[in-house]
Amino acid sequence: MFSKENGDGRSPIDTAVVTTRRVLERLAVHYVSQRMAWKLLKDVPKSAARKAQRGMPSMIYFCSVTKTTCRGLTYLFNTLLLGFT
Repeated sequence: MFSKENGDGRSPIDTAVVTTRRVLERLAVHYVSQRMAWKLLKDVPKSAARKAQRGMPSMIYFCSVTKTTCRGLTYLFNTLLLGFT
């Protein structure tokens, strides 16, 4: 069902992911600071590969990424839902 490609060579799931990303990009640029939007819109796989190359143990890497994710989600929650800056 989802394995068929559109005319452009992408599956419907790929198209949905790209569309969702574009909508979230526009929201981020509109509602958060330029610095936070830049952080939210970075290339995640590229960033994860760069962090993995630092050679830190897996548990420390996991904790570091989790801490950063929670910090970003807290900022977004406070900014978008509660109106704090």
